[in-house]
Amino acid sequence: MEKAYSLQLEGKFDEAIAAYSNFVNTKPSDPRAAYSLVRLEECYRLSNRDGFLNYLNKDVKSFAVSNKELAVVFLELESQYLVGEEKYKEAIENFQRIQKDYNLNSYIDKFSIFNAGYIYLKFLNDVENAVKSFQELAAKYPDDDLVTESKYLMSGENLNMQKNSNSSGAILLSEFGLDQNYPNPFNPTTSISYQLPTDALVTLKVYDLLGREVATLVNEEKQAGKYELQFNANNLSSGVYLYKISMNNFVKTLKMIVVK
Repeated sequence: MEKAYSLQLEGKFDEAIAAYSNFVNTKPSDPRAAYSLVRLEECYRLSNRDGFLNYLNKDVKSFAVSNKELAVVFLELESQYLVGEEKYKEAIENFQRIQKDYNLNSYIDKFSIFNAGYIYLKFLNDVENAVKSFQELAAKYPDDDLVTESKYLMSGENLNMQKNSNSSGAILLSEFGLDQNYPNPFNPTTSISYQLPTDALVTLKVYDLLGREVATLVNEEKQAGKYELQFNANNLSSGVYLYKISMNNFVKTLKMIVVK
């Protein structure tokens, strides 16, 4: 596996893909198989190569059950691609399956619940099922940051938005807001959404846990509206990072997790 990583760093993605695939296919029970699968997906993406989802279902799906960590990574990666293909219900089913069959720890459990609720809300506009997911999250992890974020999503993203019937259904935003990035954890790209009800100077920056700035994503005047951007953490190491937005008197900071 070390050789595969060296090939990846050298930009020899075809050779790295072959090496990672061989490791996952021949040693699915090895604890390092899950890590290799994450790296394999990264090579596919960095080389703009198609076929990773097909590889997952053809080669990995049958033996992922032999390694629960591999199964979790398989389902999480598949869900990212399913969301990209607008197969939202299948992605939700994956997170529900993780929670039911491969619930290795509270970290996996809470993110599976949150991600399912997030997809219900953001992509399916299914507030009822989103509420059920977020209520389950709050019951299990009442003091977790994800509970705070889910409450914000429900109040700010949906319940405090009103449709203006005199402007062809345009949405009037009633408050400033910053959403939890999705997917989270991620490698290496994730989406970040924010909204502002009036024109404002927006700054959105990423920091490490020591408070050092590692990226500036936005630093300009923005018109009122909703915005979504892609953040690429390819140059960052694995770990927890903070992203902070400032708009007028509104300031909010959330956590994101890079897993490589």
